[in-house]
Amino acid sequence: MSRPPATSRKLRRMLVLLALFLTCQPEPKTGALNSVRGGVREQLQASNADGEGFAWSWGRAVSKADGTLDGGEAEDNEDPCLEASSAKEEVEEATTQAKAGFDQAQWLQKTAEQIRQFGVDEVSSWVRAALEADNYAHKVQEITEILKSEDVMGTALLKLTAEKMQKVGIRLGPSAVLAERIAAVSAPPTAASGLQAGALNRAGS
Repeated sequence: MSRPPATSRKLRRMLVLLALFLTCQPEPKTGALNSVRGGVREQLQASNADGEGFAWSWGRAVSKADGTLDGGEAEDNEDPCLEASSAKEEVEEATTQAKAGFDQAQWLQKTAEQIRQFGVDEVSSWVRAALEADNYAHKVQEITEILKSEDVMGTALLKLTAEKMQKVGIRLGPSAVLAERIAAVSAPPTAASGLQAGALNRAGS
């Protein structure tokens, strides 16, 4: 069998690609798609006299357009946009659940003895509660990452001062807020109860 001219092969390839492109458009009209198929069929027949190359190319194009594979099985087409939207919704739901499960007041009621037992993760939660209560929620991630990198756990947290925090890159505002909270927890029971009550009032307002 003689090989079809290069021009015919290129034309056939372009027409098949055009058919595939049009079938990939969202919700194509059946009448328009059939019209394109008919036009492509006529052009391919004209460009390939023996018809064999057309039969193979057109069969592949139609099977793609119909959403079937060579074996006749339906092709599993998933819209990437839908997948991205679903993933975004899952992230938002997980974030909402995490916020719902975080009890700010409960963390701020922890005593010095309880805080001494904190690991790195518990320190992050306590610091988060303290910062959010004083309008520094936007600094939570940055500051907790710094404290994690410095391996600050419960006992070390109670020894932090504003100056020490500033040395590791925590800015003046949030470091002052945290230092005040730490001083309130570390103070004698009577003084600490008064300071904690004021802190809780600010958190609840």
